[in-house]
Amino acid sequence: MKKLFFTLLACLFINIVFAQHWQETYNKADSLMQKREFKNSIPLYEQALPLAEKEFGKESENYLKTRNGLGRSITYVKAKEEIEPFLLENVELTRKNGEKTALYAQSLHNIGTFYLPNEKGNNSKQCEQYLKQAITLKKKILGVKHKDYANSLNNLANLYASTNNYVAAEALYKEILQIRKETVGIKHLDYAISLNGLAILYRDMGNYDAAESFYKEVLQIYKEVLGEKHLTYIAALNGLALLNWNLGNYATAESIFIKNIAIQKEALGEKHPIYLNYLTSLANVYSDLKNYAAAEALYLKIIETQKEVLGEKHLHYAISLNNLGMVCFYLGKYEASKPLYLQALQIRKEISGEKHPEYTRYLNNLALLHQNLGNYADAERLYKQVMQVRKETLGEKNFGYLTSLNYLAVLHQMLNNYPKALSYYLPMIKGNKDLIAKNFSFLSEKEKENYYQTKIKNSFDYFDAFAITQKNLTAQLYDLQLFSKGILLNSVQKMKNRILNSQDSALIQEYKSWNNLKITLAKYHQMSKEEFAKTGLNLDSLENLANEKEKNLSLKSESFAKISDKKTPTWKDIQAKLKKDEAAIEIVKINKFGVEKIVTDTTDHAYRNSTF
Repeated sequence: MKKLFFTLLACLFINIVFAQHWQETYNKADSLMQKREFKNSIPLYEQALPLAEKEFGKESENYLKTRNGLGRSITYVKAKEEIEPFLLENVELTRKNGEKTALYAQSLHNIGTFYLPNEKGNNSKQCEQYLKQAITLKKKILGVKHKDYANSLNNLANLYASTNNYVAAEALYKEILQIRKETVGIKHLDYAISLNGLAILYRDMGNYDAAESFYKEVLQIYKEVLGEKHLTYIAALNGLALLNWNLGNYATAESIFIKNIAIQKEALGEKHPIYLNYLTSLANVYSDLKNYAAAEALYLKIIETQKEVLGEKHLHYAISLNNLGMVCFYLGKYEASKPLYLQALQIRKEISGEKHPEYTRYLNNLALLHQNLGNYADAERLYKQVMQVRKETLGEKNFGYLTSLNYLAVLHQMLNNYPKALSYYLPMIKGNKDLIAKNFSFLSEKEKENYYQTKIKNSFDYFDAFAITQKNLTAQLYDLQLFSKGILLNSVQKMKNRILNSQDSALIQEYKSWNNLKITLAKYHQMSKEEFAKTGLNLDSLENLANEKEKNLSLKSESFAKISDKKTPTWKDIQAKLKKDEAAIEIVKINKFGVEKIVTDTTDHAYRNSTF
């Protein structure tokens, strides 16, 4: 009897040890997963799974939630063929355990997340179906204030953002942000993830002021919670770099990309897809800076590695093919460019469909190639297709749509169809003026100039070259010149006047502090290197500080702007100020486009055929 008692006691002890070992291992894995350290959470979940099976059985809640944790982790790390069967099996196992359980809802969430577009292919219908099922169940079982409910909403928002349903995505992100603010607080990782989703969304929508604000808040939280070497922090920093790239701040973007690439190389290795993505971003910057030799070398390296690691049907492989095609185009290698464009288009079409913004960009590149080859009918057909899709998906106030108008205007100008060209030029000009009014309020003077030079000026230059050949467009040409000069020359003085007249003592003091810093910087710039070295200061840090102060002041000064400040002067306003014996003379520099010549200067060739 004693022997039996001791045997039972020993078995009970062993079971308790197994249970404790499972619990400890599971808790460690779950903690790492919550911090998005998926590579580290996976081996712990794999250790916990057989422990749960042996102690509790395959139908137990502990076993199933261990599988769910493992499924959620491998979704972000392992290859598709390894993941999908495991996740589908999870759905079936948890369903048998009960269709109205949180475990079943989480397994639906995991498989829905796996099917998110741009990560594992274009399975948006399956993704939406599974995520909506998960959301419905979690709402009933857990309530709308639970973190797991918010997680599923967040991934549905990611789906809508990736498929260009920006209105639905924005509404969901804002709902999630409020839930997480109330449940976990504004310093939690989950809250930062929601902010990051909105930052990316607004960047893609062209709402750069909101995007920059969210990115800065996201980075601060990630820095505090995860540290500056964590891949999630690096990814958000990369998003800020892309925003700077969009704004034409290439030097800032380049420095961030180079820093990130070094970290990713050490952490992941040179064949990891994420490392290759960062390398692509740097190559894109070099391309925009017209450093085509550096860009081409990087793209060739990227394509070779992607072909080996990802295969020839992968989205990122298509992106690289298109990028290399653009470099070949810029260098005048049209015959080399065409097959690269066509292959990239086919892959992108299969993955994302014909309504995706990137597909339209690829199509626009092919249209421009046809235009340069003299295939004008094909070029117009493709330009119109691009314009219509961008109108439907992005709206008429988006930079991409306005770019399409400009391409069509230039094409019809080349064909001497001047009324048609004008019908595209005029709405393009109005739309770009509206974009400037929207985006300039949060930019510093340097960034305003960069934005104008890289995003707007080329389109205005094309109109100027067109208008000078038309007798009835002199007024529009002059008005555009006044607008362009005004936005760059008057903004600092207007900001100063608004702030000093605001009667806001704190804001006035902030302005004076910024002004003193600018004066000090001017003195430092007059010093020799030896003289400045003695100060022990870092000039770049002071420049960045002055830039940040100026951006904050620019944004705050908008609240004091009067309607009269925002009125753009026209030629009639200038005329009204003149006396009878006076005349106003304006010198307008006109760039001449479309001149046939043998290309020897590739920089000039690229400028004439800029893809904006």
